[in-house]
Amino acid sequence: MNVSAYPATIAGFEAFLKDSGVSRISAAELTEPNHPEIAARYGYSNFLPPQSWWPRGAALAMVTQAIDGITSAAVHVRNWWRPAAYNNDKFVGGAKNGDHPTANAVDLDYASVMDRMKAERYLRGLCNRFPWMRISLGLGAATTHVGIDSPRGHREWHYAGWTPAS
Repeated sequence: MNVSAYPATIAGFEAFLKDSGVSRISAAELTEPNHPEIAARYGYSNFLPPQSWWPRGAALAMVTQAIDGITSAAVHVRNWWRPAAYNNDKFVGGAKNGDHPTANAVDLDYASVMDRMKAERYLRGLCNRFPWMRISLGLGAATTHVGIDSPRGHREWHYAGWTPAS
């Protein structure tokens, strides 16, 4: 799809997502800063990346939508694209060379550890079936970082409280 056919606005991004087949994840969810007060300090009210990066958001939203369909409660999108200044803020604590400043990742929160485990099993299946996706996985107790076409390639790390999916 030609992203330049859409206005470079949240509404334009929403239309792009819908036309890409995303029905359960909104542009507002993907672009809302996790820490709006910190985003405001850097001059942002939302995190709408360059249009050329919108297909990354659509791909991550499709994965999120699939995960949302296998969990018992809605999945919460915490982060997608984070501008470098915001990402590097010590309170935000983003990795300087991580996937968020290039819009290659989304952080997802789950209602329960069991839902995160369902998501982990699904994501591991994607990693096995589609190694070309270069998925990065950060796994926590009830959260996941999911990167697609990660600039640093496929990798996995664990946050405090993570236990392997059974």
